[in-house]
Amino acid sequence: MSTQNKVCCGLITVLAAFSQNACNPNSNSSAPHLAIRTIEDTVGLQTTPVGTSFNVTAIVRNDDSRPLQVALCGTQAQRDIGGTWTTVFTPACISSGLTPLASGDSVIVPVSVFGYTAPDKAAALNPEMERGRYRLLFGVGVGDPTTINAYSVAQVQPSTDFIVR
Repeated sequence: MSTQNKVCCGLITVLAAFSQNACNPNSNSSAPHLAIRTIEDTVGLQTTPVGTSFNVTAIVRNDDSRPLQVALCGTQAQRDIGGTWTTVFTPACISSGLTPLASGDSVIVPVSVFGYTAPDKAAALNPEMERGRYRLLFGVGVGDPTTINAYSVAQVQPSTDFIVR
């Protein structure tokens, strides 16, 4: 199985865990309310002989009355290409990277987006990863932070847009 397939399977597993109890009639059924914005409006694209990268910082704030779980590993980067959001980066994750977020709390998330030019590297450079308008995607679930079985709703939440120059 390729690394990219493993990453996609890992993200699907995280989202499946989030939605495990989505059909439970006793669960909270409304979607989570949160805000995700980037601190930077514009970040620089770094290009070296070994790869291309940029760094951006997101703030995730729980605007819900319930505790939320935010997947900090698996944060994808999407670029607006001709009016369509296209995923250009999905990191390799060993664990789900779930972080509990109480109502009204925030977490600061530094995100490094990169792609290696060498074809034998795990995070191969997506040729679409170039200058443009971007956003980040975070997996979010509603639930008790003490047990993974308490998730009732899962969604992927985008950040505010930012520019990569």
